This record gives sequence, structure tokens and C-alpha cells, in this order.
Amino acid sequence: MNPWRDMRGLPRDLWILAAAILVNRIGSMAVPFLSLYLTRHLGHDVGVAGLMLATYGAGALCGATIAGRLCDRIGPGRILFGSMLGSGLLLLVYPLLRSVPALAVVTFALAATAEAFRPASLVVVTALAPRERRKPAYAFARLAGNLGMSIGPPVGGLLSELWYPSLFIVEGMTSLLAALLIFASPLRQRSQGLQMEDVPPSVAKLAVARDPVLLALLLGVLLTGMIFFQFDSTLPLYLVRHLDMPGYSFGALITVNTLLIVVVELPLNSATAHWRHAWALGLGAILLGGGFGALALAEGPFSLVMSVTLWTFGEMILTPAATAAIAERAPEGRVGEYMGLHSTTTGLAFMLGPSAGLLVLNRFGPGVLWPCALAVGVVAALIFGTATARLPSPKAAEG
Repeated sequence: MNPWRDMRGLPRDLWILAAAILVNRIGSMAVPFLSLYLTRHLGHDVGVAGLMLATYGAGALCGATIAGRLCDRIGPGRILFGSMLGSGLLLLVYPLLRSVPALAVVTFALAATAEAFRPASLVVVTALAPRERRKPAYAFARLAGNLGMSIGPPVGGLLSELWYPSLFIVEGMTSLLAALLIFASPLRQRSQGLQMEDVPPSVAKLAVARDPVLLALLLGVLLTGMIFFQFDSTLPLYLVRHLDMPGYSFGALITVNTLLIVVVELPLNSATAHWRHAWALGLGAILLGGGFGALALAEGPFSLVMSVTLWTFGEMILTPAATAAIAERAPEGRVGEYMGLHSTTTGLAFMLGPSAGLLVLNRFGPGVLWPCALAVGVVAALIFGTATARLPSPKAAEG
């Protein structure tokens, strides 16, 4: 079976969503270079950079939580449009700011609006894809984003060498272009309720706090997210300060990550769509932690590329599997809420991971930071495996 050919049968709305994600992600360069912008261009210390990254995480947490519930009430299409419009305008304002309070306020607002896009897009994908094809469908949406990311960070690396504020101007314009695309399409009016008929009856009426499998999944997402978000916080500082590499080297490594995703993720998830959640989540967490852990041994470009390759495979396996597993726990009419919880947990990971990583890097150095990433990945794998050991594979559930 050709997984690329299978994508031709996807609904039109999903293709429109992918196009909007692609346009937006082509301009994704502000947040990955935020720590360097704050320290090198504005002259703030590393503590301020950590504070702003934590503030962004807090805004993302709030935005995702509210957006998830609003998706169930007014529909994901309106959330998608509002997210791109609001974040585009805020990005254009960002280079005008200098003081820490002003940066904190706008960073929070930017995160809340930009990250509202995530649960809304997940709701659309979940609604349109049958259960046995959700992993490839999530991978398809990620493919669009990462195809854009293969362009954005390298361009951002070059722009950062010329004029840092241009990063925010370019991303703001692409966000507004994505908003225009959504506004001009039927996707903006999408508000139909979601019918999750494959939810087990024993789960359908459970409150979130009383579903141990869901809570374990969210904890695993939190831990692996804290590892993953080292890529745009401690990793660029590690490259520049500890390995004495130029600023554009970070963009080059992210290009390796995104190109691997563009080429491999969709076929990989089509081939592993039948895997039990325990296998996919456990392996993905170990590869993710191991890839970042291997940075402790990195000495040059080759070892860095090998490290990125390892954690990228973990990311490609883990992310669609975790999204699919959480979606399967969502009762009827509450998919937005559950996707909001998923995105909120990711925002919490962004809030905690970079600040914790920067703290460890500054106090103890990379020799402690990267082995800690490996240890956290192993713990997450054990949590995922224990929580989902008895859940059926997608094909078994369909049967």
C-alpha cells in the first residue's frame, strides 16, 4: 500500500487546513530564535530569556484550554481564523517592545492566540479521519507544518545574522496570510459536532480526573514535551556557547529534523498504524530521550546530526500516537475539550521544560542536562507502557 496515494482521498477541509498550516509554518522563526533575540539583540540576560519562554508556555496553556472548550461550542473553524489573525498582529507589534513587562504581556497574549490553533486543528483532523487512519492523518497535518518548518528556521537563521526584528515581521505576515486563507474557505464555518462512537461505554461518562489512563497519557506527554522543547531553548545556547558554533547551525539542525519528518513521518505512521499504543508510545519516548541524551557526547556536525536523527524518529512515532490515544478517550461532544487538554499539557511542557533546562544548563552544564533528558524519557516510556498495556490496537478495536 502506498501511504502517499492514500492521502488523495482525504476530505477537502483537511487539505485546506494543511495549506494554512504550511503557509503559517513557512514563517515560523520567531519562537525558535526567541532566546537569542532577547539575549543578543535586546541585551537581556539568560534569566529574562527563560522567563519569556516560561511566559509563552503559560500563555499557550491558557489559550489551548479555552480554545479546546470553545471548539465544542462554536466550532474549530472560527478558532482557527481568530488564532491566525490575532497572532499575526501581535507578531508585528513585538519588535517595538523593549521593557521586560511589555515583553511579558505581549508574549503571553501571542502564545494564547497562536497556540489556540493547535487544539482546533486537532479537532478538525479527529473529526474527518476514521479511527484506523487517524495516525496517518495527524502525520499528514504535521507534514504540512514541518514542510514549512524546513524553510522557516533556515531563513530565520540567516535573518538573525542581519536583523533580528525581521523574524517577527516575516512570521506575522505569514500568519495573516494563513488567516486570509481560512477566512476565504469553508473551513471557517466548520462547527459540526463530533461523534466519537469508538469511545468505550465505561469511559464515556468519566470525568477527566477519574480516568487514570487519560491522566497517565497526559503525564507522559508532559514529560516528553519537557524533553522536546529543549530544541528551541537550551539547544541553540548549547551550540553557540559550549560548542562555539555559529547561529545558523541551529537552523541547519532544525532543517535536518523537519526534512526527516517530511520524507519519513507519513509512511512511517501508515506502516505502524496497527501498532498497540504501548509499543508506539514507549519506543517514541525512549528514542526522544536517547536522542537528546546523546548530545552529551556531541563534538561536531556529524554527532549532532546523529543525535537529531535519533530524537526525530522518537518525535515522529510518539506525537501522532499520543494524539490518537487521547482522542480515543474523548466522549461524544467533548473532543475539543480533550484536544484542549492535550494542547494545554504541551503548553505546560513548554512553560516548564525550557526554564528547567536553562536552569540546569547554567548551574550544572550540559554534562548533567542531557543525561537528565535520557532519564526522563525512560520514565515517560514506563508510564506510557503501564497505562496503555491493555488498550487494543486500532485494527483490533475496529474489528
